Amino acid sequence: MAGLARVERDLESRQPDDLVTVGLQPVRLYEVYWADLLKGDVTKGAFQISELQSLSWFPWFNYRRGNYQRGTYSLLKLAWWWAALPIFNFFALFTYYGAGFIAQLLGTSGSRVKTDEADRGLWNEAKTAAESARLTLVDRLLDEYVGDVFSYVNSAGNAFYREGTEASVPDAVANVYPQIVQRFYAQLLKAQADGCAQIQVVAHSLGTVVAYHALSGFRFDADHPRDATAIRSASGKVRHLYTIGSPLEKIRFFWPRLVAETPTLGALTLRWDNFVSWFDPVAGTLKRFRIWGDVVNHRLLGGGFLRGHVVYEHSAVFLGALTRGLCGHEIPFSRTFKERWWDRLVLIGETLLAPAAMVIVLMCGVALFLLTALLLPFLISLVLRQFLAESTWVSIENKSAVVLIAMMVLAFVLGPLIRASKVHRLHWMAADVAKGK
Repeated sequence: MAGLARVERDLESRQPDDLVTVGLQPVRLYEVYWADLLKGDVTKGAFQISELQSLSWFPWFNYRRGNYQRGTYSLLKLAWWWAALPIFNFFALFTYYGAGFIAQLLGTSGSRVKTDEADRGLWNEAKTAAESARLTLVDRLLDEYVGDVFSYVNSAGNAFYREGTEASVPDAVANVYPQIVQRFYAQLLKAQADGCAQIQVVAHSLGTVVAYHALSGFRFDADHPRDATAIRSASGKVRHLYTIGSPLEKIRFFWPRLVAETPTLGALTLRWDNFVSWFDPVAGTLKRFRIWGDVVNHRLLGGGFLRGHVVYEHSAVFLGALTRGLCGHEIPFSRTFKERWWDRLVLIGETLLAPAAMVIVLMCGVALFLLTALLLPFLISLVLRQFLAESTWVSIENKSAVVLIAMMVLAFVLGPLIRASKVHRLHWMAADVAKGK
């Protein structure tokens, strides 16, 4: 709605489900809202750094266990990612702990733990205090804005694994996938009941995965949705799909069985336009999605590393394609001189400042890693200095530090590898994942 209001000013006061006019063409707008299912207390703990780390080994296990269709990815490309992802994993880990450390310094720590008054003994209070000190604003933001992807993917196809000592996934999250897709189907049926001659779908970010799953019928037969016959009929009216900021290509790479190869709802005749901002870290061009024919990919420039994912409703490229699809002709989109220069300044500022800030956060994480690795040998050397010559205890301290660093690096590599192996062994060995079994 906000994007269309930029080319049709009369839409600013309208609400979803209103009948509006876009370029003299009557259009009824519907909103599929499901974010409330993955917000609030239910999201606490949704993001686990260990699960993010295990992703670095998913492509290797996908290849070994035949989860990639032949010819989907070249062996050279896969080999590159097999080598690069464990290295990127270290950067992600150091960045995570560096951001947490900075958040602690800024005093933004917060607890996910709640205790009843009856249970607030000395031990529980100490445990709560320790948890509060460890968890920061970074954790809350990751739970809210990254954890929803983890929760959705896990609900759709058992994509993750929790150890016995870790908090289990709440039932409300584990069963969220069919609820989200059912909301999509409800709006689809509503559009058909209102007499819409054709349906066009606009989806953003994780919503593009939801739209793809719903229209392709992922787990459709297994979940037994309400009004299955009517849903099949309504889906046949979908003629255009617009995806903006879509992570579908990444979803396919890490979790290939979460992408249907053949549509369960039947073949749809539609045009698929995908829009990718150059600086959007989430989005990607869709090269391997031919379930309804070739995808038309559009590149656009706007926003920086921070706003690149939410810049699409300001883009003339996207709004031009959307208005052509809705009313048959492009409605000119003009921006004021101030708006154009503001966008340029934001682009330049984020392009320069975001990488610099990321380097600072990364260096804080590296410093914490080295401090941890060097602290124990240093403490041991304080004792050895009382009995040994300087050359001897210095040698012992240096060698101990090297051994400890090597052991920590090995643990950071083997931990995610073992976790990823458990996920695949439990959920991804058989070919029935996409069927919801």
